[in-house]
Amino acid sequence: MLPGDTPAPLPTLPAGTYPEWDAEETYNAGDRVLFDLVPYEAKWWSQGTEPGTNVAGGSPWVLVIPVQ
Repeated sequence: MLPGDTPAPLPTLPAGTYPEWDAEETYNAGDRVLFDLVPYEAKWWSQGTEPGTNVAGGSPWVLVIPVQ
């Protein structure tokens, strides 16, 4: 990044499009959630790993890019 550059905003969807992410919930591959209105899809089973967080071995979540 160059000085003054800002990252592109993350895509958002309206509340209720997918369930809100819940740290207590277990998620399986293909499950979709919203985290601060940003859509994510589970790549594999997970529980308690916050979407958008880098973790050793890779995040179990992938950003969903809405179709325009």
